[in-house]
Amino acid sequence: GGLALDAWVIQVAKDAGMKNIIRGARGTAILPATYEFDGKDEAGKRLADGSYYLKFQASFAGGESATSDAVEVRIDSTPPKVELTLAPTIFTPDGDGVIDTTTFKPTIVDEGDIASWTIAIRDAKGKMLREFTGKGAPPPSIEWNGTDDLDLPVPQSARFSVSLTARDAAENTATS
Repeated sequence: GGLALDAWVIQVAKDAGMKNIIRGARGTAILPATYEFDGKDEAGKRLADGSYYLKFQASFAGGESATSDAVEVRIDSTPPKVELTLAPTIFTPDGDGVIDTTTFKPTIVDEGDIASWTIAIRDAKGKMLREFTGKGAPPPSIEWNGTDDLDLPVPQSARFSVSLTARDAAENTATS
């Protein structure tokens, strides 16, 4: 047989040295299958975005003990900042070689990693005409030639709305 568990402790701290403990859990004999850190301190107050550290310690019958290294977790409740510019704002995708395309320039700023992004082009009634999507950060620019998702030309002299939506690794979403 293995060692009998006497007690266990999980601690959450703001520093890797585990000097400023802000949350914890403890028990005896039976270890839970999982520990869920909800981003709150002992009083139930939501913690600020940033890095926190978790450490696990177990004590066994006979006096032995084991302690994990501190593991960093990150709280991120802030959505990305998104901005979309395009130039020219008026174009004529009629194939005559004169301003047949417009260029979108997406900007996404986030403390964490960008998981995905979408540039959506809709007609005046809100119907989706074209989507550009990707994982990770978007390219610096995307050229649009005035065609829909089926590569068919959209109506000439129509008005369009364009939006940029970004989702970060913590699932926070923002739309321009």
